[in-house]
Amino acid sequence: MSDEPENVALVPQPKYRADSLIPFANEWEAMQQMAAVLVESGFLPPTLNTPQKALTVLLAGRELGVPPMQAIRGIHVVNGRPSLSAELMLALAYQNIRGFRFKVEASNEQVCRITAQRPQAEPVTLSFTISDAGRAGLTNGDNWKKYPAAMLRARCTSAILR
Repeated sequence: MSDEPENVALVPQPKYRADSLIPFANEWEAMQQMAAVLVESGFLPPTLNTPQKALTVLLAGRELGVPPMQAIRGIHVVNGRPSLSAELMLALAYQNIRGFRFKVEASNEQVCRITAQRPQAEPVTLSFTISDAGRAGLTNGDNWKKYPAAMLRARCTSAILR
């Protein structure tokens, strides 16, 4: 056995076509295989329990230019629809809006207040309170009971970015 590395033939991959919403053949096959492996791994959220559901999240991420594993972590299925997490929304804003500004003015278990600003635009400030969450029927969930400040930040972040 030689210590020299073997020559590995690489298969040329087609370039990503940002103007195409439909994956090209090799990409589609790779995404299907990836979805099947991810589901089989058992490391996905319980809502992504079939290759088809995982593939749907991968496709949603692809449309936004989000890599597969980031899509799995940052796109959640809510009421049967893929929805972006607050963290992914914020990352995409920083990535795609040159000069974007975002500041958490207050964050605790009672209120979150955030100011955001696009270049050449007036800043916008929004807040989300535990009272707002209660009126919306959100505070009964485990995460709201255990991590109210984090949940308020996520709600306020997604609201201001929408």
